[in-house]
Amino acid sequence: MLNEYKTENLRDALKIIKLIDSHDHFSVNGLIKSTTFESKVMNNVLNLLLESNLITIREDDKIIPTENAVNILRINKRFDQLLGILESYLVFTNPPYMHEIYNGIETAKINMPSNIVKIFRDLGLFSKKRRAVLFWWNKMKSHKRSFENVALSRKGLEGEFLIIDYENKRTGSEPTHISIDDDRAGYDIKSIISKKNSKKLLIEVKNSSSNTLRFFVTKNEYFKCINNKDNYIFYLIDSRDSRKRTLYKFGFNEIYKHIPENQGLGKWTDIEIKPDKKFLSECNSNKI
Repeated sequence: MLNEYKTENLRDALKIIKLIDSHDHFSVNGLIKSTTFESKVMNNVLNLLLESNLITIREDDKIIPTENAVNILRINKRFDQLLGILESYLVFTNPPYMHEIYNGIETAKINMPSNIVKIFRDLGLFSKKRRAVLFWWNKMKSHKRSFENVALSRKGLEGEFLIIDYENKRTGSEPTHISIDDDRAGYDIKSIISKKNSKKLLIEVKNSSSNTLRFFVTKNEYFKCINNKDNYIFYLIDSRDSRKRTLYKFGFNEIYKHIPENQGLGKWTDIEIKPDKKFLSECNSNKI
C-alpha cells in the first residue's frame, strides 16, 4: 500500500529503473543491501516497483524493467517521470482513496491519508499554477472514465451472453452475436421470432444493475428500431439482484414517447431513460 511509502521511495524507484535499464546485473539481494539510496527500507521500494508494474524479478534474482518502466524513462523531465511512477502505482493498485483523487485537488488534499498528502505536497501536486500538475490531475480523471467504460462494457457483454443463452432456449436456434463484429449495427443480437416463425428478430440488450433502474438509447438504435418496427425489440435486464434477474421486453410503441426531438441547433445523440412502474407494467417480462 502506498500509505506505507514515502516520497524518497518514489525517487529511489526512479533511480532503480534507470540503473536496471542500463545494466543487467542488478539483483534483489544486492539492492536490499545497498546503501546508495535515500530509503531506509529498500523492500518498500521494491514493493512499490512491483505493485506499479515497473519491474519483474526473474528466478535467478535479477530485476528486469517492464515496458511500462521503459516508457516512463522515455519522458524527458525528472518531475514528469516521478509523476509517471505515482500514476502507475495508483492505476495498477486502485487504492481506497482513489475516488478522492478523481474528485479533484481540494477533495484529495482534505480526505486522503496524511502521508499520501505529504507525498503529493512534496511532488508539488497541489500547485494549481503549474500546468503540468493540472494536466496530471486531468489525466487521472481520464483513468476514471476509462475504468467506468470498461465496467459498463463488461456489464453490457454479460447481458448479451445471458440473452444469447435465453434466445437459444426460447427458439431452439443459435442467435448471431452481431455487436462483436459490428458495434454500429444498432442492435446486439440477431435471433428469430419463435420456433415456428423464422423471421429475423433484432435485439438491443440493456443490462442495468444501478439502484435506480435505467438504460440509454442511442440515436442509431432508435433509427434502427423505427426502420424495423415489426421485428426490433429491446431486452432490458434488471440485474440489481443477480440471483433473480428480470427480463423486460419492449419495442417501438413503448419507447417512442420517451424520445426527444431535435430543436433549433440542438440534436440528441443518446438519452437516458428511467423506467417507472407504469412503463415496466406495459412490458412483457419473465425471470431469466
